Amino acid sequence: IIFKQGTLVSYLVVLSDGMAKIHIEDLKGRSYIYKIVKPYELIGLSALFGKGNFGFTATAIQPSGGYLVKKETVKKLIRENSNFNIEILNRYSNNLNIAFQKMNFLANKQALGRLCETLIYLWRDIFDEEIIENTITRRIIAELSGMSTENAVRILSELKNDGIIMTGKDGIKVLNPELLETYSYAG
Repeated sequence: IIFKQGTLVSYLVVLSDGMAKIHIEDLKGRSYIYKIVKPYELIGLSALFGKGNFGFTATAIQPSGGYLVKKETVKKLIRENSNFNIEILNRYSNNLNIAFQKMNFLANKQALGRLCETLIYLWRDIFDEEIIENTITRRIIAELSGMSTENAVRILSELKNDGIIMTGKDGIKVLNPELLETYSYAG
């Protein structure tokens, strides 16, 4: 665990290598993954000016390293460097757009559409149209899709049987991105 939901924010984290999941935990221990973070992303931006506590947990999903940046240092850079300020605003806006898309995704798509959208996100945005590495477990896919692991495994099996994806020891390979997008769009 990089940091836990509810802990006091003293530092922000810049991931230098590896990958982490940003997730929200409920009182029963269930988790919903908001997004996957790759190297050189700033983790904790939403807590910079808020209540002072992290609203989510950040957990490494593969061996990772990073840098701690004091919260006050980031605030000072924002005040004194307009280019840095614009970059922070861009990142914050992107995160807000992701939140809006996730709300729409959860409210308006059925399980198949959500899982297909998750696979597209992982394939395109995280792994640059390569194999979705096996560090992304079925549970992670389920938590990104807002469903049980059992339901995710069942849908992945159906997608494999339909020739849309291929699974193996290295991970998941997308064979038919057009059909995956159609399923995602149809919801």
